[in-house]
Amino acid sequence: GKKTDNAAMILENWVNLMMNKDSNILVSLEEKFTASEMCSKMTTQEKCLKPSITKYIGKKDKKGRYSGEGEARYSNGSIVWATFKHGLREGPATIEQLNGDRVEGVFVNDKLEGWA
Repeated sequence: GKKTDNAAMILENWVNLMMNKDSNILVSLEEKFTASEMCSKMTTQEKCLKPSITKYIGKKDKKGRYSGEGEARYSNGSIVWATFKHGLREGPATIEQLNGDRVEGVFVNDKLEGWA
């Protein structure tokens, strides 16, 4: 019906806006809702929204954890090329977001260091 069509149009506009490289919608949402601040107050990563790895290309150690250079594809559409140690991202990495933007940085104990 009309409400469903309207909701679909609104959702499509949001998705297009978030995928637009020139849009600052994600920055605006962060400023308004400070999601990263809420996440940093959490005591465990499980309590914070964190995309899961849907596909991993690379070696694993004897315990089945990601090890060495690898490519991880995440549920949010991003791809990370990084070095993994004991299943965690460690060292230099390149992150490609769903909209095509690339960020290079360094992971320390599975956390991206500094500003990206």
